[in-house]
Amino acid sequence: MATVAMEECIEQIPNRFDLVLIAAGRAKALDKGITPTLPRNNDKNTVLALREIEAGNLDIGAIRDGLVTNMQRYAKVQESEEDSEEIRAVDAEIMGESILNDEDLAESDAFQVVEEV
Repeated sequence: MATVAMEECIEQIPNRFDLVLIAAGRAKALDKGITPTLPRNNDKNTVLALREIEAGNLDIGAIRDGLVTNMQRYAKVQESEEDSEEIRAVDAEIMGESILNDEDLAESDAFQVVEEV
């Protein structure tokens, strides 16, 4: 059964490497208790995952994104605006530059419009 399902799954996911990764990820999810989209019919999780892929019942992109996220070692951390300003201040201090914010720039003589005669 798995060999036939594997050959028919190639139509859904042409890359065999991607197919194996996605089927393995879905089989692990089924093992953790996710409700299958097809009747189990006494099949193991790997065969059931291949049958679900073959039937087109799964969002392949979502499974792929989940696998990538789970394989990452470091989670992407979003910086707040305060963190960004603090990082810029430290960078400027390291580089020996003065720290100017928007108000300082507006009041600065370097940014005043001067009329030439």
